Amino acid sequence: MSTWINSTTSCASIFTLVAVTADRYLAICHTMKYAVWDSRRTLYVIAGIWLLSGILAAPTLAIYDQILFTLDPPNGTLVARLCIATQDETINFIIVNLLLAFTIPFTLISALYTRIFITVSNHRSLAVNAKIRDERVKLRVAQMMFTVIIVFALCWLPLHGIYSYFFLAKDYNTSTFQFASQVLRPIFQWLSLLSSSLNPLIYIVYSQKYRRAFRQLLILPCRQRYEQTRSVTQSTQRSRLKSHSPEEMLYCRQFNGRTKSTCDIITLPSIIIFSTLDIPSSRSQCICNHITTSL
Repeated sequence: MSTWINSTTSCASIFTLVAVTADRYLAICHTMKYAVWDSRRTLYVIAGIWLLSGILAAPTLAIYDQILFTLDPPNGTLVARLCIATQDETINFIIVNLLLAFTIPFTLISALYTRIFITVSNHRSLAVNAKIRDERVKLRVAQMMFTVIIVFALCWLPLHGIYSYFFLAKDYNTSTFQFASQVLRPIFQWLSLLSSSLNPLIYIVYSQKYRRAFRQLLILPCRQRYEQTRSVTQSTQRSRLKSHSPEEMLYCRQFNGRTKSTCDIITLPSIIIFSTLDIPSSRSQCICNHITTSL
């Protein structure tokens, strides 16, 4: 079961990268179709990714079995367990898994990013001063495309290679097999998981919009705390204003019907002064000074 879970999550990670690439392709090459894409369709795509990943990894429930082999470290004997293929038909599973979980996704990602680069390259700005900017944009797209493809290959190819070695190995007690299973396999598994974390960083490096969105995401909690503090401060000021006696002056300014949140309170002698200044214009602006005291 653990092997099926690992295979499912690995396939889901790969297919998610393909989906993200397809999303960028639609946004750049088919803007009108991308405009009608809603969150419900996104949920359907995510559900389809996990369903397809589970189905693709299902053969591991039948062809894998648990075996024991011994290690001889300097301080004693260690018995290790490993899930390994036990049927002769595993070569077919190797081919299908390599095609569906690496070769086809790698080809799709390469083709989609190539199409994105062609679309950006064919775009010509009418402004003469914008030609240099267009060349820089095309260069960044090409660099991002090349980086994403290389990172995908470097992160996933070693894992598929070592799994193919496990399938084809005849002797499980050799030092090479033990080193591959105990040392290389965990490293390659973490490397494959790292692929999903590296792609957002690649987009941030090459895209100003991604950097802006990432910056807003980081400062959002601070902004929320600021808004909460500001709301509490305004409520406290209103409460203090209500608690003042009539022998105090309330000074407010109104611009276009909108009152400022800050007011100045000063104490005056027992007189009443009311002053109003109206300035007729297309945008009504009224500055009212209202001083109220009790006789």
